[in-house]
Amino acid sequence: MRRLLIAAVVLLAGHAQAVDYVKCDAIQKAYGRVVQQQRQAGEDAYNAMQEQLCPYPSESVTDGGKAIADSYACKNKFENYQAAHAARSKTEANYLPKLDKIKADHKKLDCP
Repeated sequence: MRRLLIAAVVLLAGHAQAVDYVKCDAIQKAYGRVVQQQRQAGEDAYNAMQEQLCPYPSESVTDGGKAIADSYACKNKFENYQAAHAARSKTEANYLPKLDKIKADHKKLDCP
């Protein structure tokens, strides 16, 4: 009788799917790497746009630091901040399809 009960429980429980933890771990690490690349690319795009809009003086300054102060004042203008932020957002958006693919793979493997 006990065997029949155990057999019934096993049959009714359905099949168990094994989780490949090595693959899950690799997917999680890949996601972390891509997020880090996304952040770095966004930061680089932001800085490049600010440098393009408000160049920092590269040669020696003989005006008592006015060129440096002007560069910082330029970076603090709202429209320049907006342009730099838009460049960051556009660059970071390029990574979204790759991140979505990694998330889908993670979900497909039923990773914890």
